[in-house]
Amino acid sequence: MVADCFRAGVDYTTPDGWRPLWNLFLFCTFGFLHSALAEIGMNRLVYMVIAGLTALVVIALWQPLAGELWRLGDEQTARWFGAIQFLLWLALHGWIIAEMGPAEFFGFRHPIPRLVTSGPYAFCRHPMHCSIVINLLMAPHMTADRLTMLLAVGLYLAAAIPVEERRLAEEHGLAWNVYAATVPRLIPRLS
Repeated sequence: MVADCFRAGVDYTTPDGWRPLWNLFLFCTFGFLHSALAEIGMNRLVYMVIAGLTALVVIALWQPLAGELWRLGDEQTARWFGAIQFLLWLALHGWIIAEMGPAEFFGFRHPIPRLVTSGPYAFCRHPMHCSIVINLLMAPHMTADRLTMLLAVGLYLAAAIPVEERRLAEEHGLAWNVYAATVPRLIPRLS
């Protein structure tokens, strides 16, 4: 996991029983801040910087958890699978950013008020969230850390997506209602 590079030589003193709760607390704090800043309509560039910095704090303070649920083949197979998975993730996120417009996505230009329904948004309403869940599920090496992150992400999305969709319905009215009625929320319809 990416966080491993931040942990070298760090002596954690959090008792083992509290580590999962600490990790959930960290992620919930990130999720709350992430959603609250989006809801107040913060400048996109400032929002991206704050979200990125708080994600780094979560990574840096994440407490390692013992346990392994599965491992895909040997270490070499897992590395290849992980590399392919990363490239697919990168391609999907590049596609998402291209559909939204890079300058708008990263906050270098004020967003044009429009509902994006093409590209990956034609398959599900929240392709970036879908990608995160799939990548956590498809990990070549599923550890207790990743499972905790998957649960935290799932809880966050269960709370955050309805709030985001309520805002989108207010902003886009009938266009959103038609889109939401025909495109699945999180799990893409590939047919």
